[in-house]
Amino acid sequence: MNPYQKLTIITIVTATVSAIAVATSLLWKSSTEVAGQTRKRLTPAGRLLFGIALIGLLAAVASELIRVRIRNDDRLQAQAAAAQKQALLEQEERWRKEMKEMLEGAKVDIGKNLDNTIRGFQESQNRFNHTQAEIITSKQSVLESNVRHTNEIVVAGQPLTSLSFRWEFSSNSSALRNEMNKGEEAIDENAKDEQGNVPAVPYDVMEYRSALLPLLSHVARLGTDPKAEETTHSLETGDSIVVLIPLDESQNAILSFGHISGSEWYEDRGGSSLSDGFLLDEGSRSGNSTVHVAANLAGSPKRGISNYSIYWDLDPSTLANAYDRKNTAIAPMAKLPRILKVAIFYDVKVLPFQQKNFSFPYAVNIWNRNERSRKYLAIRNYISNAMFMIEVNGLQQTKYRYVLKRMYKLDLMDQDDDEIETGCTVLEFEAV
Repeated sequence: MNPYQKLTIITIVTATVSAIAVATSLLWKSSTEVAGQTRKRLTPAGRLLFGIALIGLLAAVASELIRVRIRNDDRLQAQAAAAQKQALLEQEERWRKEMKEMLEGAKVDIGKNLDNTIRGFQESQNRFNHTQAEIITSKQSVLESNVRHTNEIVVAGQPLTSLSFRWEFSSNSSALRNEMNKGEEAIDENAKDEQGNVPAVPYDVMEYRSALLPLLSHVARLGTDPKAEETTHSLETGDSIVVLIPLDESQNAILSFGHISGSEWYEDRGGSSLSDGFLLDEGSRSGNSTVHVAANLAGSPKRGISNYSIYWDLDPSTLANAYDRKNTAIAPMAKLPRILKVAIFYDVKVLPFQQKNFSFPYAVNIWNRNERSRKYLAIRNYISNAMFMIEVNGLQQTKYRYVLKRMYKLDLMDQDDDEIETGCTVLEFEAV
């Protein structure tokens, strides 16, 4: 039974007792007077009323106690409810905070995962694209290599009918720069001194004498004593400059150009004529073109790099008259050697060849690999960016490209191991 039910019962009992007390007081006397005494004596009805009053008092007290208890219970219940509500609110707040933090953390993790996924996808795509590009490049390279190899095979079986070469290099030599500048001035003056559109000296002869020979003389004398390196070639010195380039691995066909003046031949047989590359020499074979020089000189005479190039376009007629053959029955082929050698002879006392035929050398070590007779030069101390490009038979796809790898002085020896009094500088170019 809960306190509210008890309070209701007590209230009803109290009301009933009060009603009984009232009814009893109306029907019976509660006390009578005692003779000779000031006090009264309770009657049975009075005793009953007193008991009823006592019961009513007790019921009222009990009712009040129950009411107080109920009020306290309600207050405690309200406090408990408020505390529970507060706890629920705090728990809800903590839950909300935790959920917010968890969601924010999940959001950050999801964002990182998405970024990593996107980045990984992009990297995979980039790798895929790079791989595809490499595959395409590799296929293209293989295709180009196969085409080039096919061209080489095809060209290797073709006779050499025409040739065009360009020899380029750079130099910081002030002496060469000054000499080439002087040659350009002489060429300009000769061009201005015309009569009837004819110069005093033919243009190609003037260029040969004032530009080509000084340039070749300088390159030939690299690595000698400083004074010799600063000396350049002119017709007045009476010196010979001869450039030889083998066109095959066996050195059967030798391309040649330059100038010979006052030099003896190792063997004088007579009856032959010089290559058409010897423009200034009488009795040389006739060609349709000559060797040319282009120079881009540094702005300052004492400082800066000058660029030089020697080039010659040989059509079939010119080419046929520009080389000598050891075996005339073997025609040179369009396949050139992997290592291209350029030999320059200078300070010539004796030309170690059969007269006017550079395919018959009497210096046994010109083209062989005798290291004992070589004195290697540090290329970077003299020239830089040295390249040699050759196009054969007028085909762009059969252009050979060479870079300078070695340069050395060669002590020329005959078959009896006697020294031949002639300077020789050899430049070796390797195909790339």
